[in-house]
Order: sequence, then C-alpha cells, then structure tokens
Amino acid sequence: MRIRSTHSRFTFLLERSHVRLVHIADAPDVRPCFAVDGHRRRIDRHGGLCALMKKKTRNDGTLPVGGVKLWPTLGIFGMAGAGKTSLAATSDRPLFADSNKGTMVLDHVPELEHVRRRPVRSMLDLDRIYDNMTGTGRKNWKGKFGALVLDHFDDIQSIILDKLAERASDTREEPDQIEQREYGIMANKLRRYLRKMKEIPVVKILIMGERLNEHEGWMYPSLIGQMRDQLPYFLDHCIYLRVNDKGVRYLHLNPKAGEFYAKTRARWMPTEERKIRYDEDNFTLIKDLMEKIRRGPTSKRK
Repeated sequence: MRIRSTHSRFTFLLERSHVRLVHIADAPDVRPCFAVDGHRRRIDRHGGLCALMKKKTRNDGTLPVGGVKLWPTLGIFGMAGAGKTSLAATSDRPLFADSNKGTMVLDHVPELEHVRRRPVRSMLDLDRIYDNMTGTGRKNWKGKFGALVLDHFDDIQSIILDKLAERASDTREEPDQIEQREYGIMANKLRRYLRKMKEIPVVKILIMGERLNEHEGWMYPSLIGQMRDQLPYFLDHCIYLRVNDKGVRYLHLNPKAGEFYAKTRARWMPTEERKIRYDEDNFTLIKDLMEKIRRGPTSKRK
C-alpha cells in the first residue's frame, strides 16, 4: 500500500505499521504533509522520519534504572561543631525535623531565611510531618519543600527509647532484658519509618554524630543497637564531614581505610570528585551535588 505526500517528490511505503521512505528527490526548503490513518504528519526539510520510523512498544510495567525521578536518602555524619546542620541547610528548600534545636546555628543568616523547621518530640510528630509532606495531613506541604532533614537522627533514636523505657518502667523484668527488647522495638520502628520516608518525593537527609568503631578503628555514624549496622543499607549516599587541622571542611563520599566510612551510589563519579571542599559561604552545596548526581556523567564513557 502506497501513500503519497502532498509534495510530489516524497513517496512512502506503509508496511506492518512502519512508514518506510522509498524515494526522496532533492527537495526545496519546504515541509510537506502526508496522512496516515487520518492523522497528519510533517517531514522536516531533510526528510527526517524520526517519529514514524520507530515502532510503537507497549508499556511492560517496568521503569528504567536511576534517572532524575528518584529521590535519594543522604546521610551526613561528623564530629560536633563540624557544620552538619549548616551543610544540610544548603539543600533545596529544606524542612528540618528538629529534635535538638540544632537549627539555632542558622539564625541571622540572610541566605538561609528560606529554611523551615518543625520540632520533633515523638514518633507522632514524625508521622505528622510525613502526612503533610505527602499531602495527606492537616497541612499540604506537597511540592513546597525540596528536602526533609532529620536533625539529629541519633537523637530520634533516643526519643523512641525513652518512650519505650517509660512504658517498661513498671515491669519486673531484668534491666538487660528490657534494654534488649527496647532496642529491637526501636530498630523496627525506625526501619519502618525509613522505608515509608522513601516514598516522599524530596531528598531525605539524616544528620548524625560520629562514633569510633574500636574493632576496626573507623569512624561511623553514631547510632545504637541494630540500626548501627543496618542504616548504611538504607542510605544512597553517606557523607563524612571532616575538619582538618587547618579548620578546612571537606565532604567525603569515599571511605578511607582505617579512618572513616562513606559511600555513594553514583558509581560513575570519578574518585577525585568524591572529596569536596565546603566553604561556609557556599549556600547551595548539597543542592548542587544532588543535581550533579541526577544529571550523571557529563561526557560519554569511552
């Protein structure tokens, strides 16, 4: 079956839902039209048929890996006073779930006036933040924020443990038995919340202190119980914020054997780009880093 375009120099052959170019003569600077199944299509001046040369494929229910639509979970840990809260504030339109009033360090910084916070004293407060962030709570924050910061995540552990300890205070169990059970309950609660939090379409940032693993001699996020070993599996990127002996701050996305833990799932990122200097007058560092990771490598791999 042949279909001729409105320009006599173009002839097309329709075969099994493909439109194949049979003949093209030298064409003037025109954009001829032709019709297929009642729909009009245009050809560019070079006879391009990109839209029609591709065979239609059905949606098989799968998604491409990676991509710009994924919202990572990021961990930041380091010593007290290193600047973890200030660093997290350089993310895109952050909301701080503030469990220890650490956001006081952001006061009177004009470049960070857009940062918002919400006090956290219990898991109920976290649930309310989740509902508001997903547009199902009393407030509709969906699309209002670009990042949710849990400051500090290790404090939230303590809040849950304290609540569990209050409930267990009237029992006659041995203290060690109570502690072991509470740690297990606390870990389960936090695991469920972290999985649920993955659904929020913003970057998630967990701020933590540092703790020396005496067996390995490495610095790790300061967590207790099962979460100490399990949290790294929930994180897409874990940044160690280090301050050198000259007071210069660096972000590390690669671990350093015998010193500190770090990780990134941006496997394409060159090693030299996984150490980033953090100057206090850089108010978009985390935002820029997340955008860079979303874009992926800027040049084609050889």
